Amino acid sequence: MLGHDVHSIIMGKAHAEIVVNELKGFINDGIKLILTSHYVSETIDDVKTKIAYINRLVEISETVST
Repeated sequence: MLGHDVHSIIMGKAHAEIVVNELKGFINDGIKLILTSHYVSETIDDVKTKIAYINRLVEISETVST
C-alpha cells in the first residue's frame, strides 16, 4: 500500500529495499499520479514521503536488538 500517511507491511530490510526501489521507479518513470485500489490517489510528493518513511523505518530497526 502506498499511502503516504498510513503504515506499510515491511517484512525486513531486504523487503524495504525492494519497496523503495519500486517507488523510486515511479519517480524515474515520471509518473505524476498514482491510483491505488486501497487508498486515495497520490502524487509523486506522496511517493517521496513514503520513501523517507521506509528509510527511517530501516534506520530505527537497525538500532533494535530484538
